[in-house]
Amino acid sequence: MVYKLIKANAVASMVDMPCRTTVGWMPAVVQRLQFELATGFKYYCVDADQRSHGDLQWAYAHADGVEFLHFAPTEEGKMPTADMVFSYRGLQRWGVKNSWAFFKTVRESAPRLVLFTNSPGLENLSQTPDVLNVRKAPFHFGLSKRVISSLTAAGGAPLQLLLYDADLGRRWAGGHADGAAADAVASATPTPPSPSAAGEGGAGGGGAEGGGGGGDTTDATASVEE
Repeated sequence: MVYKLIKANAVASMVDMPCRTTVGWMPAVVQRLQFELATGFKYYCVDADQRSHGDLQWAYAHADGVEFLHFAPTEEGKMPTADMVFSYRGLQRWGVKNSWAFFKTVRESAPRLVLFTNSPGLENLSQTPDVLNVRKAPFHFGLSKRVISSLTAAGGAPLQLLLYDADLGRRWAGGHADGAAADAVASATPTPPSPSAAGEGGAGGGGAEGGGGGGDTTDATASVEE
């Protein structure tokens, strides 16, 4: 499904963060896009842990136009400029406060599109680990351009892919108002354990790659997104 979204939206460059979560299937997608697109396809593989560098290089050994970068979602000014920023299960691993910092950095890099996994039907104050719902506080993101539902998620929690424009469907007050809201929720939300380089090795169930991905709808008719 990621491949189809890239083709349908004329995406010629993409940031994938954290790219360890897609390394099981993304190399084949990148190779196919580089072969099919006349302009080529620029892919930024971003991971916070430099120890993963060798494994990632090996996985993309047969793909051109791949750049490997290492920085955390909280680090400002390092996000490269690309048509799309993609995060597969990144938000669910980072938690509220780090995900808020990630979206701030994404907006500053001004991509056309942002694609990421979301945990529908759940509150960010819940005790359920590895979930994050951008439709709930403190994010309150509006309607997305596309919803791809019924992805497989670890632990049985629902998971979906949401595609947004760069404004992420909301007005941004900026400064302390938005940041304080994220801090308030983060202080009451369990902090997910930091995964090791080995522990994040695969896509973890997938459904987002290639032509799979479950139900595909527009957001305007998809109440499941809530």
